[in-house]
Order: sequence, then C-alpha cells, then structure tokens
Amino acid sequence: CWAHTTCSRVFGEPRRFTSTLSTGVSPHGNEDMKRIFKIGCLIIAAGIVILASIIIPKEREKGRRTICSIKLYATGCAFRMYALDNNKQFPPKLSAISCIVSQPRLFVCPGSETKLGCMTNADEWCDYIYIAWTNGTSTPVSYPWMYDRRLANHKGKGINILFVDGTFQWDKNEQELKKFAKEH
Repeated sequence: CWAHTTCSRVFGEPRRFTSTLSTGVSPHGNEDMKRIFKIGCLIIAAGIVILASIIIPKEREKGRRTICSIKLYATGCAFRMYALDNNKQFPPKLSAISCIVSQPRLFVCPGSETKLGCMTNADEWCDYIYIAWTNGTSTPVSYPWMYDRRLANHKGKGINILFVDGTFQWDKNEQELKKFAKEH
C-alpha cells in the first residue's frame, strides 16, 4: 500500500511497546483508563453514601415530628367532636374520647418506644400530656391543650404543642411551655 510505505519512511516503523516503565505509555491504554474511571466512580459513590448517611437521619426526624403534630391535630379534632356532643365541655380525660378514637396508636409519638395500651387508661401510657380545660367556649385559644410528655421523644430537641384553637407549634427545648407555666 502506498500510504503504508510513505508513512513508514517518514515516521519510521510502528513500534510495539512492551513496558510502561521504559516508554511511559501503557500497552493496555484503554484498560487503564477504564480502571481509573471505575475507581473515580467508586469514590464518587462513596461520597454520596456518606452524605446520604448524614442527611437522611435529619429528614427522618423531621418526618417523625410532622407525624407527631398530625396525631396531636387529629386528637384535637376528637376533642372538638366530644365537645359538640357534650354541651361544649372538653373531655375530662383522654379515655373519655374512646368512643371517637378507636385506635390507641394515635396517642403514641413516632419518636418514642411506648407500647400501646388500652384506651380506658390512655392517660397513664399516652406519649402526650392532656390539659383538661373545663369549658370549650371560655378557654383562651392560646392555651396549650396537649403536648409531648417527654423531650426524649424528639431526641431532646423539643416538643410539639397543640393549642386550644387547633394550631400546633414546635417548641425548641420546651421554651414556650416554660413561659406559659410562669405566666399562669
């Protein structure tokens, strides 16, 4: 072939490399690049796993906190239903709403390890403290109605509080609850 003879005269005969030490070029150039690429991918994957292990527990705790507040809100709805049937009087204790709430699971915070109990003695094992205000119409709406029994339910970072008006609030380190206790 004309091109082969011309190129070999100008550039010399093609060499075959046998060692990367003597020439600096690998006889398996593509395989080395593939190995480097695979190692790079593994390093990136390891980095993603480490970041996920840092981020996911924080998000999981936020999810538990949200579920906790939803349970408090649902319990508040049950209190209002009870009050509608009982001359606007709130229930004297949690077990009084057993005809409305059939699932004791509603009274267990997702951040705790409390075992489910019977609805008849819910005040003893429930993860939330219920404040039995006597009258639904005269109780100020800014008063707390129910809140987490233990700060440990949310890894010591705070508690959820349900207010009489049906709103709820995340209270870091029980600051709002302590403020309320001082004022009243």
